[in-house]
Amino acid sequence: MKINKPLIIVVVLIISGFIIWKQTSPVDLKTDTQNNVVQTDELTTIKLSSLQNGDYTPKTVKVKLGTKVRIEADSNTLTGSMGRLIIDGYELSKDITPESNVLEFIADKPGQFRMHCANNMGNGTLIVK
Repeated sequence: MKINKPLIIVVVLIISGFIIWKQTSPVDLKTDTQNNVVQTDELTTIKLSSLQNGDYTPKTVKVKLGTKVRIEADSNTLTGSMGRLIIDGYELSKDITPESNVLEFIADKPGQFRMHCANNMGNGTLIVK
């Protein structure tokens, strides 16, 4: 059996090119619908609400350093003292109302940051890497 070297070279080049392309292609959109987090290269959108035990959902959110973070808070579940969202380390605080439920900032500090309400409940963690 005679091996067709040019054909083998072409097949190897096509396969190699595909592998390199897949590894270097940016992932445009990462979606975690279970945790209500949507991430692109430039923006992370978080749909934040409260569980009955006082924890935030999603409880932990990981974002890329340098990206814009947009927290869209559910004013129906974040009521009472839960209606004030505080992010330690970023010195951010937002009173959540039906008319004003969005908090935006740039994740420019790496590390783990506690998210909580005015009574130090409503526990959650923001991780910036």
